[in-house]
Amino acid sequence: EKHEDGERDVPLGDLLRNPQILLIAVASVLANSDYAFLEPTLGDHAKALGIATSPDSIGLLFSVSSVCYTISCPAIGLLSDRSRIGPRPMIYAGLLAQAIGF
Repeated sequence: EKHEDGERDVPLGDLLRNPQILLIAVASVLANSDYAFLEPTLGDHAKALGIATSPDSIGLLFSVSSVCYTISCPAIGLLSDRSRIGPRPMIYAGLLAQAIGF
């Protein structure tokens, strides 16, 4: 289907047949899966280790990742600008950091 500006819709299956798009999609799923693994168990682990013993401290523990994400996104965006480091090295650095973090 074409839009008024001449662009057309591309089905998801067609996008995922492109190896670069597929790699980005898989990397995004893996990078964001840490929340799915941590959220159900982190509170219990924090209590067992004595790191966070109250619901408030567990909530603060979860907010650390959100605060770090909020602070780091503008900096990473500036660094990934083509006139600085560039997007590809930043993606590789992020994937490496994610792998080390797991």
